[in-house]
Amino acid sequence: MDAWVPWEPPLVCGRRRARSDVNQSFLQPFLAYNAAGGWTFGLNAESTCNLEARDWSVPINATVAKLVTFGKQPVQFTAGLRYWAETPANGPDALGGRVQITFLFPK
Repeated sequence: MDAWVPWEPPLVCGRRRARSDVNQSFLQPFLAYNAAGGWTFGLNAESTCNLEARDWSVPINATVAKLVTFGKQPVQFTAGLRYWAETPANGPDALGGRVQITFLFPK
């Protein structure tokens, strides 16, 4: 298991504009299982927390990927479903999907 946790302090460049304070954190824990035949099964959450408003956005993604080659070019095809486990009052609340194509360039 691995996680990517970027954190950026709130910065204001130039003059302060009339707006609400912003203090957000992003957390992306993920699991991936690489199976035989070039298949990968993944599960992750792309969680964002607005610490000022105490609002969370927590989409949970389940993906399936297949690695194939066209000649010498490896390409990964990915498809997945997204479920919103937690959202702010006016945030998304339905199922979603994703489709992705990744061209790989190994040395």
